[in-house]
Amino acid sequence: MRSNKWNISWQVARVRAKKIKDIQMRVDFMHEWLLIHNYRVNIDRIANWLRMSMMSANYESTIIYKKALYKLLEVRDLEEGDLPNDVKAYARDPIIEDVLKDLEQRTYSFQFKKLPPGHYEFIKRIKDVLGPNQTIN
Repeated sequence: MRSNKWNISWQVARVRAKKIKDIQMRVDFMHEWLLIHNYRVNIDRIANWLRMSMMSANYESTIIYKKALYKLLEVRDLEEGDLPNDVKAYARDPIIEDVLKDLEQRTYSFQFKKLPPGHYEFIKRIKDVLGPNQTIN
């Protein structure tokens, strides 16, 4: 299954995890997040996040990510459906600015020749909620 990474709830979790410097704590954060938001689609989101994290990790961190991926793929009894995708729900939360900044700095050159259309659309949704004068440098 291919998951929709353009879900604000997922992007907030991903950026929060990114702020955690200790790799094991970062992985534990995602595991706890999955237990709270136990939707099948989140398995794909986290598995993709773990695989991408491994690509830039050192040897020790890669081992932690791999163990987490194997453990993740054993998870069962998840619900169908998905998380709310209402950007407005995060309008007053400073994390939305962090998500926007992270996405604007993101590159996909190792995967694609240009940014995926969903990337542009998602950034536009966030900027529409934050206001027309929102700029992140």
